[in-house]
Amino acid sequence: MADNTLTAGSVLGGDFEIVEPLASGGMGAVYVARQRSTGATRALKTMHAHLVSDADFRKRFTQEATICTQIASEHVVQVVAAGIDDQHSVPWIAMEYLRGENLEAFVTRKGRLSLEEMIEVFLQVGHAVGAAHRAGIVHRDLKPENIFISPSQRVGEAFTVKVLDFGIAKIRSASDSAAKQTSALGTPLWMAPEQLRMTGDIDARADVWALGLIAFYCLTGKSFWRAGTAEDVDLAALVNEIAYAPLSNASVRASEVGAPGVPTAIRSWFERCVERDRERRFPDAKVALEGLLFAAKNVESLASTLSPASITGIAIARTSGDTARSPFDMAAPRASKEQRFTPAQLMVGLVAVGGLCFFALARTQPEVAVVEPPHAAAPTSPAAAAAPLPAKDDSPMVIVSGGVMDQGRADGPADEGPTHRVSVASFRMDAHEVTVAAYEACVARGACTPAGTDDECNSGHPDRANHPINCVDFVQASAYCTAHGERLPTEEEWEFAAREDSDGLYPWGKEAPTSEHACFQRVAAGLGTCPIMSHPKGQTRDGIHDLAGNVWEWTDTTFCTYDRKTCDPSMRMARGGSYSARAPEILSGTVRMAYPPSTRGAILGFRCVKTR
Repeated sequence: MADNTLTAGSVLGGDFEIVEPLASGGMGAVYVARQRSTGATRALKTMHAHLVSDADFRKRFTQEATICTQIASEHVVQVVAAGIDDQHSVPWIAMEYLRGENLEAFVTRKGRLSLEEMIEVFLQVGHAVGAAHRAGIVHRDLKPENIFISPSQRVGEAFTVKVLDFGIAKIRSASDSAAKQTSALGTPLWMAPEQLRMTGDIDARADVWALGLIAFYCLTGKSFWRAGTAEDVDLAALVNEIAYAPLSNASVRASEVGAPGVPTAIRSWFERCVERDRERRFPDAKVALEGLLFAAKNVESLASTLSPASITGIAIARTSGDTARSPFDMAAPRASKEQRFTPAQLMVGLVAVGGLCFFALARTQPEVAVVEPPHAAAPTSPAAAAAPLPAKDDSPMVIVSGGVMDQGRADGPADEGPTHRVSVASFRMDAHEVTVAAYEACVARGACTPAGTDDECNSGHPDRANHPINCVDFVQASAYCTAHGERLPTEEEWEFAAREDSDGLYPWGKEAPTSEHACFQRVAAGLGTCPIMSHPKGQTRDGIHDLAGNVWEWTDTTFCTYDRKTCDPSMRMARGGSYSARAPEILSGTVRMAYPPSTRGAILGFRCVKTR
């Protein structure tokens, strides 16, 4: 049978009658078909006749039917039947017929998505890809064209998302230059650097890379890669962006394409997805999705619309037997050098990918180790290391008398419970967060390294000298405190200071937060942090300011659930909420956030403590 010769009325498998052609690709064609036994409309995929004689190609084609039955998710296109038609001698797969459009067409028609819409798309995509990863399946070609948006048949759900093309090899003839060009220029836009090497060592983290890029596309309507937005794509420039050139700040890149800036919390999540060193990425789609929802706690436009359960990852445990986890409940990635490969290797891989890009099974084993923070904590001179700096001029310390506390919250999100009793020894705590002026003085003395200078960072802005320092990672914060003979607080100390006034949730007691209590709900007005001690109504009984809002504050505690069943020593806890928070409960003294210690976000700052 010649390629694409099935006509209306042809019957495959004795039950599927061809109605009309729907699409054609490098490996096969898709038809609209009527299932005679049920009357239902189906999508029928067939393999091109010239590939049927190749056993390897037949195996890859029929693999999709097998794979889809292994993925326990309603967000994967469902296979109805499969087989080889005796009359036409062609393999076929009958699938549910989807009405709607793929994500690329959806965004092109509608324009960039809101944060709420992007989250809803990713809840469903993440469920599908996460279920695939749990089954040991790696998609390897996630992209907007393989994500389908259909009208929802559920009450209260705007649309239903399906992930397509699990298991089919996309083969194009070497003589079909147009097809080769489309494959080479399209698929690599979403590929991880390790895929371009074509070594075969591809795992779930390649899909995580693609998810990060797809999220950026949803929010901006454009490719993250500059070479990907040009009319005439330069392959060498694209490869250089993917594998070598410094990765652009997502907010800067968004502004280049005329889109709003990416919120800091989402940007930090994106940066962890699009890590060239895959050991530093989220390990799979489920953890990446949980991380996205956890980051959404601090997105002003989302915090009040997502339920506490969905924010903490509980709502995505839709599969039977799936246990809710913190987004950082993962095997800590093994520290390793960034993978580097030559331009020749990449270009060979890119050409190979253009001709043969198929999706494969990949069963991976978890690896447990600790990621070392990339920033050096040591002072820059022996003199600076020899003795602590003088006491901080602008940051008096307040005595916090020790005692016993019921840490956590029984009626809050899962990661804030169960409540448990802890004893805290007396200590001294900074009356406010470390300021820009104090931190820059430490840098000038050679005992600290410079803070970040991103568009939302306070360092380098003289008018923000009395604002909290932000854009510093855990190592930089710890080094500052050490240089002054102090240290970062533990989680227990921080919460004890924030809740010792009463049994209320907030540093000032039970009253719900307002603009008189804390610096929050600022993003909608285009504002950032506030000057320190500018919300006196929010201070504790002992006179400690800004424990709620302004910036999240690093602690010296590594991530563990309170029942100690799940720990990740590569993550550090932060407390207090920030200026970008919208929902009042995020300012609670019990709310916890876990960050990689290398994170230098505009919402992150710190204060120091000292043992009495």
